[in-house]
Amino acid sequence: MADIKDWKSLSEPTEEWNQLLKSIGGQAPDLGMFPDIASMRTWITEAKKAMTANFEPVKGIKEEKDHEITVRDGSKITVRTYVPEKSGGPLAVIYHGGGFCIGGLENEELLCRNLCGRLGCSVVNVDYRLAPEHVFPAAAHDCWDATVWAADNATTLLAADPSKGFIVGGTSAGGNLAAVVSHLAQDPPL
Repeated sequence: MADIKDWKSLSEPTEEWNQLLKSIGGQAPDLGMFPDIASMRTWITEAKKAMTANFEPVKGIKEEKDHEITVRDGSKITVRTYVPEKSGGPLAVIYHGGGFCIGGLENEELLCRNLCGRLGCSVVNVDYRLAPEHVFPAAAHDCWDATVWAADNATTLLAADPSKGFIVGGTSAGGNLAAVVSHLAQDPPL
């Protein structure tokens, strides 16, 4: 099997990659440096916060707020909402990546702020429960329950108009969860 040292010889890093590395301290992490999943989670959270701090604040956001919502098994999860200055735009629900076991609200902070401030979407950023502490289908259930919460609060709390667009999306594991939610939303229709 090829060693990662061999992979690096296949191409040069892009400028985008170099900028990302600079924003998180100048080097990619050695995954062997994490003695456990908790330390990896802490590192990714801090790295995402540092990356976000390197960007100018996004204009056009009226309110950014955390809400604790109850999911189907009685547990509580956090969703962070972003409401644009101009109401009545589309609704977007975003799920973070991280292999279902790392990541959180910080992962998609920039995306959510840009969807809100630049595109006028009301956005819900979902902090679903992580594996291995919460086994399948906890993440999928949390994302569906948060999406139903977003739909129920779209025109009031979120000042959105889902008839102009109801977007679900995410990166990596979050993209998988968006596909699951999309299928669940069809029968019965959300």
